[in-house]
Amino acid sequence: MVLAIDADNNKLAGYITALTDGVLSAYIPFLEVEKSYQKQKIGTILVKKNN
Repeated sequence: MVLAIDADNNKLAGYITALTDGVLSAYIPFLEVEKSYQKQKIGTILVKKNN
């Protein structure tokens, strides 16, 4: 799990969870970004940080 926290407001902006076999397959069951934080590339950053 990776969290995106808005440090200025101490709020959760978004999160991602992932499952993998470590070799071939990966599955992202949850990727959520709070509506007020959308359109800021937070989802993209969460996917990249989750690698």
